[in-house]
Amino acid sequence: MTTLTPAALVRGSLDGQREAMRLVAALRDEQYGEPSRLPGWTRAHVVAHLVGNALAQTRQVEYALRGMQIEVYTGGQQARDSDIERRSGLPPAELATLLRDAHAGWERAVAHVDADLAAAPVAYRDGTVADVVAGRWMESLVHAVDLGLPTYTCLDWGADFSELLIGYVRVRLPTDQSVRLEATDTPYTATFGGPGPEVRLRGRLGALAGLLADRGTPGAVASLAAPLAELGPYPRGSVRR
Repeated sequence: MTTLTPAALVRGSLDGQREAMRLVAALRDEQYGEPSRLPGWTRAHVVAHLVGNALAQTRQVEYALRGMQIEVYTGGQQARDSDIERRSGLPPAELATLLRDAHAGWERAVAHVDADLAAAPVAYRDGTVADVVAGRWMESLVHAVDLGLPTYTCLDWGADFSELLIGYVRVRLPTDQSVRLEATDTPYTATFGGPGPEVRLRGRLGALAGLLADRGTPGAVASLAAPLAELGPYPRGSVRR
């Protein structure tokens, strides 16, 4: 999924957590109950999900260290959803503390990630520890956008992260169109899809990643030639919600 080294992925995941924590720490208590960018979820739900995801992905790494695999969320999707609802009702200060503690647990776990551990198999997406680390980075920054704060959008994403996210969600692009992405702020260009009408999408790299991840900023990407068809579903185990 990515050409970044394990060390670069670990640094990215830690930076992503710090950015998400910075935004959460700046929320006023009353803002927790306000709507997020995700339908049906308040900002408290987003923070609650960030807590649960950090705990779940930390376990993936911890079990891989012991040569074992474990399901991502104990009890499956239903237990995951119940935990989000339960945590979203906690007092804001307590919820923020849970997130900070979960981030600390992740930092301790990934201190052990080297090339060998990065290649170890995990249950998460039937992938490897490297996929878990990349996923933690994506979860942090994509859901940081989902907080719906005007001070943080996909345009704040760095180049490495944007390329990582595009590499993950590119499977959503229609297969009957040739889609060319052209970044205006970096040398990045890529063509995906198959034979068919050509679509060229031009904009800042973060805007291109945001468009493909349903976290775009209106008007930030220009569509040239044929219009882009409807995007497909997210990959299994995705950051959609």
